[in-house]
Order: sequence, then structure tokens, then C-alpha cells
Amino acid sequence: MPGARTKPKKRRTSPLSEKKFLKLGRKHFAEDFPNPKRQGCPPKNQLKLLAEKPRKAKESVLNHISFCSPCYRTYSHFLQIQKARRSSRVKRRTGLEALREKLTMIDAFVHIVHSTRPAQTGEPSFAVMFAPVGPTGSGGAMKPHYVSGWAQLVGFLRDVGFTEEAACGIESDLRKQPSVSVRMNLARPVASTNFYRLRFRPEWVDAGKQSWPKVTLIGEPLSADTKRWSATFHDVDKCLNVVSQCVGSPPPQLAAIRRSVLQGQLTELGGSGGDVQFVVREAQLMQMGLAPAEQ
Repeated sequence: MPGARTKPKKRRTSPLSEKKFLKLGRKHFAEDFPNPKRQGCPPKNQLKLLAEKPRKAKESVLNHISFCSPCYRTYSHFLQIQKARRSSRVKRRTGLEALREKLTMIDAFVHIVHSTRPAQTGEPSFAVMFAPVGPTGSGGAMKPHYVSGWAQLVGFLRDVGFTEEAACGIESDLRKQPSVSVRMNLARPVASTNFYRLRFRPEWVDAGKQSWPKVTLIGEPLSADTKRWSATFHDVDKCLNVVSQCVGSPPPQLAAIRRSVLQGQLTELGGSGGDVQFVVREAQLMQMGLAPAEQ
């Protein structure tokens, strides 16, 4: 009708998605509680513990970050680091599993014997030898790979394809007898892979009033016709953390390496004396960020 007024259309508002809601919540906690005097703030290590192991953290710390933006931002930073580490581990594990699926398998005997000399840690050492059989292999035993300690032996056996149960069974047998031989299918690169000694070469960086150590991590090949691998770290603790994650070295061993590096000494993982050597594989070198050195 003439002169009639039309009702204005109501503006439709779409509900917040869960992602946007969480984003607004994080912004609220990160900005709306400035706490300039930092009253009641817990130490950073407590915020880090909350991010990495929330079940072990104090409830008071969790309550505090809900009304202290600076602490919430610090906690969020540690949480992002933890998420990045988990993502990296998942990608690395998925990549290795995909690689194993593409590898050619060979039939081989695996011989594990007690080595003639004990490891420097006081635990026994072992020589692991692969002997391909039938048309897929050469029929002869390959050069031995030396492994120091029970835990390292079980880890080594898992890496070459044994199940956890089978590796622990071999460990149990070796505690009662001098050697064990097992026939199984192995990935061809595992049976013929190159092994490396892991060395830490320190060097001090002098920048006027300040100086700090950097360390070159070196994969020294056991075979003369294989390239050396290396990577340089400008933080000794970061280097040792990488080694710990990829190789599983115990804290006392890493602490001893750290002391030697800070004293400027060329150091080898597992020590350099005797005929028993701690070795790592190329896959582990790549996980630690090492690359083949230029000749």
C-alpha cells in the first residue's frame, strides 16, 4: 500500500565456529590480564612443566595463568614448542615406516655374540653379524657391528626389524649363553648399511667481550670408502638434546660429553678406546640433521 513502511530485515548472525571461539578465548587470556607487577607469578620451569606434563603440574599454576596474561603467553610458547616436537616425531616415524615398505627384503641369519672386551660403562658388549642366504644374498657373513650395553642391543635389534618381544627374547638368551643365531627377513639396506662413530668437535667463537662454544657433530664412517657426515650446532645443549632424542643416550653419558666439550676436547660417543665402538646408522645421522660432508 502507498505510504506503508516495510520492516527492516533482521541481520542474520552466523554462530561462532569452534575454531574462532577458541581463538577469541586465547586472545582474551593473552591480553586482558596484564598483571604489570607480576604478582604471584610462578617460575618459568613451572609453566614449562604445565605445557609438557600437565598431570605433574601444580593446580595453582593452572589457576594463575587464567588471570595473568604474561604467564599465559609464556605457557603458550612452551605449548607450541611441545606440539612442534610431537609433530616432528610423528612425521619422522611415518617417513621411516613408508621407507621400510619400499625396501627390498632379503633372507639372512643374524648372529649376536658376546664381544671379547666389555664396554666402558661396565655392561657387556656384543658383535652383531648378518649373513644373507640363498639367491637374495651373497652367502657370506658381513662385517660385525659392535653394540655396547643391553639397552642399546635391544634398541639395535628393533631398528633392524625385530619385534620388541623377539629383541627382549634374544637379550634373555644372551644372559645365559655366549651367542644367539636367528634367521629372518631383513631390509637389504639394513644388512649392508654403513655404520658411523659419533664425534663431538668443539670450537670457541670469540666475539670481543663474549665467547661461546659451538660444536660440530661428526659421523665418522667405519668403512674407508664412505663419506663423513657432519652438522654444526651453536648451542651445546641443543646438540646434546638432539643426540638424546635420536640415539637415546643416558643423562650421565651426555653430562660427561658436555664437560669434555666445554673443556675443548674432541669427544666420541661411547669412548674411543678398545675394539668395541658405539655406532649409529645413516638414518640416525639424518634424524640428527647431519649431511654428507664435501670431500
